[in-house]
Amino acid sequence: MIKKPKELENINIEFKRKKMKNIIYKIKDENTVVISVPWHTSCEYMEKLLADNKFRILYYIRRFKKISAKEIQYVTGDILNIFSKKFSLEVIESTENKAFYKDEKLYLFTSDVNNREHKKKIIDFWYREKAKMILGDILEDWLILTNHSINKLTIKTLKRNWGSCQVVKKNINLNSELLKQDIKFAEYVILHEIAHLEHPNHSKAFYNYIEKFMPDWKERKKLGKMQ
Repeated sequence: MIKKPKELENINIEFKRKKMKNIIYKIKDENTVVISVPWHTSCEYMEKLLADNKFRILYYIRRFKKISAKEIQYVTGDILNIFSKKFSLEVIESTENKAFYKDEKLYLFTSDVNNREHKKKIIDFWYREKAKMILGDILEDWLILTNHSINKLTIKTLKRNWGSCQVVKKNINLNSELLKQDIKFAEYVILHEIAHLEHPNHSKAFYNYIEKFMPDWKERKKLGKMQ
């Protein structure tokens, strides 16, 4: 059994031996850390890892708790939004798994009311379906304004990027999370991707093109907050 430092007595530590060269720390939940180590790693060395990195592990745990506290838990009473419009979530246990909006409320029907990730998938799907219509309409307006056309719009739920443009194929991809942002920022992202059809880089000419249609693009860009 691996001996833990006093500071980590209340933290669950899971060691996993793998075919790898590096040591990887992963926070599994608010009280569990998974440490992946090479196959040959001894128990003595694992104990040394914990002793040498105890404050680093505690830092990761605290940071994880802060991030988790900010996350929507998808329970009745949570507030969600589309651009500036806010609405209250009502969770209902059901054999169905779906969501729909009515009378300023978003109703979430789910077969597992206690499973956050399960509920999040249902809401993410709902946002993607809404985004196809709402972001699709905004995109169409800006395509007309800039005298451009595309072959395909794809909506996905992404963690890192707001959008992308496949210049050769003339396809634009947008993040459904844009619906949770300020509409001015969403319009900036859409024009940004359209601009790549004209300038497939981030040159001065690219930003001059954006400014031609959106003089306040710098202010709009600052409005985006990735969650």
